[in-house]
Amino acid sequence: MNSSIAGWLLCLTALCLWGSIGTLAKASAVQWSLFFKAYSVGVGASAMVLAVAAAPEVRAIGGHRGAAFYGIFGGLCGCGGSMCFLSSIEMVGVTLSYPVVMGIEMTLGTFLLYLLDRDALNVGPLLGALLCVLGAVALDALAQLRLADNEPRGAPPEEDGLLGASALKRGRSLGKVEFLPEGDDDELDYVFDSDHSDDACVPIERLVDALSPTKTKNQWDDKPQGARRGVRRAVAAGVLLSFWPAGEALAVDAGATVPAFMVVLGLSHLLFCLVLLPVRAAYLRRSGSKQPPSVGICSAAWGYGFVAGAAWFCGAVLVFIAGEDIGVTVAVSVARCSPTVAALWGLFYWGEAEHASPRALAYIGAMLCLYGAAIVLIARSSAA
Repeated sequence: MNSSIAGWLLCLTALCLWGSIGTLAKASAVQWSLFFKAYSVGVGASAMVLAVAAAPEVRAIGGHRGAAFYGIFGGLCGCGGSMCFLSSIEMVGVTLSYPVVMGIEMTLGTFLLYLLDRDALNVGPLLGALLCVLGAVALDALAQLRLADNEPRGAPPEEDGLLGASALKRGRSLGKVEFLPEGDDDELDYVFDSDHSDDACVPIERLVDALSPTKTKNQWDDKPQGARRGVRRAVAAGVLLSFWPAGEALAVDAGATVPAFMVVLGLSHLLFCLVLLPVRAAYLRRSGSKQPPSVGICSAAWGYGFVAGAAWFCGAVLVFIAGEDIGVTVAVSVARCSPTVAALWGLFYWGEAEHASPRALAYIGAMLCLYGAAIVLIARSSAA
């Protein structure tokens, strides 16, 4: 098989894996920190399996100056970025946090990879692809708002959920069903009303009002602290998630192989999770802080998080292997179009179209077309 064809097949497989992570997160139906623990265990376990399979390459990374550091740097950016992203989702909802994260990740991340990529790329098609992705992200946000306006309230749980779960609701937007609140001091007061603790998203009118630049200092200090912190964490997540693929390009330039880099990254991701989550838990238990509600995590929820972490890790490995044939900028940029797969999950598994208005369906259709155009333009940008 032609190497470029094989590279594209690997890249599209990674796109499917990354695009399925959101569905697994929704299916877990737990607090984000609990899901992230299982997710990080999945990343670390996958790295250990790869370490055994590629032991000589992993041992050789110590002889390449700086290569191991880039893997640790990638693990820190991946872990910290994912934590900030999930925390932002809990605080302000996917409809706001996702466009912020994706917009920064695509623009800054693509620029960094373009600077570091070893293959020449045509700038024009690459910029066109970036504009298509940003347009698709905006349409995705508009579609989620329309879906939220039409989704049913108080729908009974389904009994045939993903992987046998019994508390999943169909007909609700994948982007509007968020993680359970953790009760983080003043951060969630604005997002979660005591009378509507089961509604885990911010109504857009309240959010716009909270972020209005005309707010006085006293008004700002009243309740929208969670909204502002959620936006800041989304920005931090976008920046961190932009940097971790650049670590691979630097590590390979330093003499490491893709498997060796990914082993160091995966184990570092797990290590930083084991350090950062207990620190955050201690912060929540400080004097005067609201105690988070007691929420158990079942074996199925652990399974969702573990599989999501393994899917992300395997997708990253496939992306970088594909990058050896079609260029790392091309491979990563295509895989970052994974919301196409997430949208298909939402339409065909979660039944988002059941209560969607014609305008919402039009937004979704236009979004899918723009992502498809972006993939074509990214392919055209490759010198190969």
